[in-house]
Amino acid sequence: MKRMFLATVLLASATVFTTNAQTPQQQANTPMSASDKQNVTPVSPDALPDAVKATLASESFAKAKVTAATVAKEGDNEIYNVELTNGDQKQVVKFDKNGQVVK
Repeated sequence: MKRMFLATVLLASATVFTTNAQTPQQQANTPMSASDKQNVTPVSPDALPDAVKATLASESFAKAKVTAATVAKEGDNEIYNVELTNGDQKQVVKFDKNGQVVK
């Protein structure tokens, strides 16, 4: 009986150590570097380009409310990160300056 108990404890310990020894997955969200943060500027919803406002007024986003927006500049490219809320749901959608959704 003692041997059976000891074998069970050893097997359980080996399982725990093996599980904890596995390497964790690399996180998809990488922190922004200092230079990336310098290129991000808050924007008021009224200051968004007309093309972005038109897309937000379309049927796809009609029920959502813009709560915050930023623009990230990389050379000539401008990406608008728009935070939308619809009830208790919150999401961030990225748009280019032409109002196209960026994935």
